Amino acid sequence: MANLILNGSTSGSVTLSSPAVSGTTTLTLPTTSGTVLTSGTNTNFPVGSIVQVVYATTTTTFTTTSTTLQDTGFSASITPTSNSNKILVISNNSLYVNINGQGTTFVYCRASLARDSTQLQEQRMAMNTGLTSIVDTAGSLGITCLDSPATTSSVTYRIYVSALSASFSTSFSSQGNSSLTLIEVKAW
Repeated sequence: MANLILNGSTSGSVTLSSPAVSGTTTLTLPTTSGTVLTSGTNTNFPVGSIVQVVYATTTTTFTTTSTTLQDTGFSASITPTSNSNKILVISNNSLYVNINGQGTTFVYCRASLARDSTQLQEQRMAMNTGLTSIVDTAGSLGITCLDSPATTSSVTYRIYVSALSASFSTSFSSQGNSSLTLIEVKAW
């Protein structure tokens, strides 16, 4: 095994060792100035890099007829490594609506994403059932948000839901998995 030793300009040295493999291995250095990373930290990742990912799912059911947003109890937490980094939040919410025989062919509900107690984004869903008697219908309502929490303390993202009319009963995650994905992205 051959070594290439580069002596430092004032002291020390860097040793490059060839791998113990047969054949030829080529390491191509960039044509521009820069730094070769030997391990990654938040301070030397390139802009837009994924720093960490948190993923959570639930099948727990939360049901409400309230027309104000209610905390479903489903959440995920992340501790950003830099207060300038962004958190990309992707939620997939399984919802189930019962119109309780209100003589309407449409069912309505909404879901909201919050960071701690701050509401960030809301989505509403309307489904045409084609029926005017008692009917249950299920759907998936996704929310994607690029958040700037501006902290290195733990932050918690929560899902809230509500009915859009007291005539409707809205259940969260009663027909399948709901998920939250939190992705810390190096700031630009």
